[in-house]
Amino acid sequence: MAFLRYEDCALKINNSGIQASNVEFSMSASVQAERVEDGTILKDYNGNDRYGATSPLKGSLSIDYLMDENFENLFDVFSVTEDQASAQFAGIEMSGLYLVGMEFSVEPFQQVPIKLNFDVYGPISAPDSLIESNISVSPSDIKHLNGAVSYIDGPGIDGKIDHVTSFTYEARLNRTPSFYVGEEVPERVTIDSIEINSSVKGNKFGDELSIDGNRAELNVVLSGIYGNYSKSFGCTGVIHSNNLSNSSDGYAQGSISVKQIYQ
Repeated sequence: MAFLRYEDCALKINNSGIQASNVEFSMSASVQAERVEDGTILKDYNGNDRYGATSPLKGSLSIDYLMDENFENLFDVFSVTEDQASAQFAGIEMSGLYLVGMEFSVEPFQQVPIKLNFDVYGPISAPDSLIESNISVSPSDIKHLNGAVSYIDGPGIDGKIDHVTSFTYEARLNRTPSFYVGEEVPERVTIDSIEINSSVKGNKFGDELSIDGNRAELNVVLSGIYGNYSKSFGCTGVIHSNNLSNSSDGYAQGSISVKQIYQ
């Protein structure tokens, strides 16, 4: 088998091709040796040490790509449900995917990189050897977002952080799988809570913090440089951290961090 090039390993989530810059997929089984009361390890019929599962088979899928309009339909944590997703990558067929994390950062005049993380419960189908993905993704059809025309504002920045130089946005979905006796894949994977964190850098330290944080409401608007697509995000919660830094080759820079428990 020849090594597959990057171009041969396109990724498909549900029915949409994703032009990812990096994809990482892994599966792991949690097992431990089965012992009797004197501490010796049990043997199977062939005389080999016996191991038993301590938790379900679980995997992870991590995707890096430049944010585009695919985000609207596939990865928006505010509209995601308990429905499972599926994926295809290098001939591997994956089902039982559940979004658990999304984060992106915005810099001046830069495209917006986003990282997505999924829990994977399967089932998984893998060929004997990796094969070229038959997925077409046309770069001309992709509408990328850009920091040159994106911004963040709201009553959490105004008067607290001036001249914003960069900001980040992160969402984490806390999920719980529910299993039936005799089943190896979960019957459902609930969304227990969603936590949002945003950090903004600028040239001010911010207000003095109260013991329970300062209320804040941030509004993020990401846009394409040609005005062909835009997406808004919110973070309404508390400022829980103020920071100020300086370096010999730079200038004094402040930042604030805002947290929201969405549900």
